Amino acid sequence: MLPILVAYFAIVSIVFAQEPCSPMDPGEWTPVRPVLYLNIYEANQEELLLYPNDPMYQSEIRLNGVLDENSPNGIVLEPQTDYLVINPAEKFKFESVSGHSILRLVQPLDRDGPTESVDDDISVITFTLKCSPANNLSVEIFYDVSIMVMDKNDNPPIFSNAPYETTINELTPVGTQLLTVTAVDKDSNLDGNITYSIIRNLGIVNDGGDLFDIDTLQGIVTVRDNLDYESLGDGHKYYVIRVVVMDGGPNTKRSAYTDIKVNITDGNDNGPSYMYTGCLQHKMTCVSPKYTVDVTAITLNQELHFHGFPDVTGNAIRILAKDMDGIPSDVVFSVATTYPSGYDSFFSVETKKVGNYFQAIVKQVKSVELPRDFVILLKAEELSPEKWFAVAEISFVKHMTDNNFQTTISPQLSTAAQTGEKTTQSQTTDEFSETTVALIVVIAVTLTLVLCLSIAMACFVSRRRQYSSDKVPLSSLNGAHENRGYSAQL
Repeated sequence: MLPILVAYFAIVSIVFAQEPCSPMDPGEWTPVRPVLYLNIYEANQEELLLYPNDPMYQSEIRLNGVLDENSPNGIVLEPQTDYLVINPAEKFKFESVSGHSILRLVQPLDRDGPTESVDDDISVITFTLKCSPANNLSVEIFYDVSIMVMDKNDNPPIFSNAPYETTINELTPVGTQLLTVTAVDKDSNLDGNITYSIIRNLGIVNDGGDLFDIDTLQGIVTVRDNLDYESLGDGHKYYVIRVVVMDGGPNTKRSAYTDIKVNITDGNDNGPSYMYTGCLQHKMTCVSPKYTVDVTAITLNQELHFHGFPDVTGNAIRILAKDMDGIPSDVVFSVATTYPSGYDSFFSVETKKVGNYFQAIVKQVKSVELPRDFVILLKAEELSPEKWFAVAEISFVKHMTDNNFQTTISPQLSTAAQTGEKTTQSQTTDEFSETTVALIVVIAVTLTLVLCLSIAMACFVSRRRQYSSDKVPLSSLNGAHENRGYSAQL
C-alpha cells in the first residue's frame, strides 16, 4: 500500500509542477510570493544592434508554459507597475525561444549610472510579474522578479581633479611626497580595481619620469632622484610626469593617463666658477682654473695682467667668476693663501661687477722680492649663508729666457731697494743665510773630528800588528825543547 501512495503523490507533484505558470525549479518560497532570479549584462545601443541575440542580453524565465496564447500550455506574462527605478516594460521584452520563455534586453542599460558615485548604480532591478494560463486568464500567479545586472568593463578609469601641478625646490630630499593623484572606475569587482604607474623615458620635453616614483595603489608621488634646476632650459623650469591608471579587467583592460607639472625653484647647490677660454670644463664650469702673471711686467699698485693656462689666445685676460645657480648670488674675491705662505698682505684684491660676472682686480701693494715658483690661491666666494667658493691658482712666472731666474718685482721695487729700504723678504733672506753658515760650520767641525779619530785608529791598528810579528809563538818553543830531550836519550 505504501509504495502505491508514494507513486501517486509523485505523479501528482509532476503533473502540478508542469502546470502553466508553475515554477520549474523547486525551492523554498516565501509566504507572500515566490522569487524569480535572473541575470542580464548591461549593454549600450550599439551592442544591442550588433548582437541582438547574444545570450548575455537575455535570461530564461523558469516558469512552466510557453508564451503562446493558442497553445494548451500557453501563458501570459505581464510586469506590474510597482517597479522602483527601471520600467521593465520599456527595457525588456518577453519572448519564446525554442519552447522557453525568456526576458530579453531591448533598450540600453547602464549598470554603473551617470556619475562616479555608487549611489546611482543600477545593480539590481526588481518588479512584480503576473503569470496567467492562456486558457484561463482569471488565474493570476504573482512572482517577485530580481534581475541582477551584470557588469562589463565598459568604463575607463577617470582621474579626479586633473590636471595636476605643484612646485618644489630642487634641493627637495629623495623620498619626499609631492602630491597624491586619484582616479575612479565606475565598474565593479576586478573591472573597478585600479593601479597607478609612471611612464619613463617618454621622450617629451623635460621628461621627469626617471626622477619620481608613485605608489601603485595609493597614487602618492615621491621624489626618486636628485633634481637640478640649472639643467632645465630657460623658461622651462619644470618637469613633466606622465601617470597612467589601469583597471583590473581580466579580459580587456582600460586605462587613462594624465600629466603632472612639477615646477622647480632654484636652490643654492652650486658655487662660483671661474670662466676663461681654454680652461678644462665640466658641466660648463672650469675645473682647476689656473692663471699666470709675468713678474717683469708688474708695477706697484697697478692691476696685474693675467694669462689663462693653457694660454690659447696669447692675450691678457680678466679673471672672471660667477655663481652657477639659476638665481646667482654676488661673488667677492680674496687671497686664500700664498705659496710660500706669508705674502698675503703684499697684495690687494678688489671685486668689480662686469655684466653677469664678477672680476678680480689684483694689485701688488708692497715691495718684496718674491721667491721662485710663487703662487697665489685666489678665492671666489658667493655672498650667501652657505658661502660656497672656488679657488684659482695664480702662478708668477718670468716670460723671458733666463734659466737662472730669481723672481723679482718691477724696477720701481728695485729702486726702493737701492735707497736702502729694507723689506721683509730681505730680512728673511739674511736670517736664512746666517743660519745656513752656522750649520755649515758645525758640519765642518764634526767632519774634522771624525777624520782625526779615523787617523788615530789607523795608527793604533798598525802598531799593534807590528808588535805581534816580533814575538815567538809558545808552541814553537815547546816543540824545540821536546826534540832536544829526545836526542839526549839516544
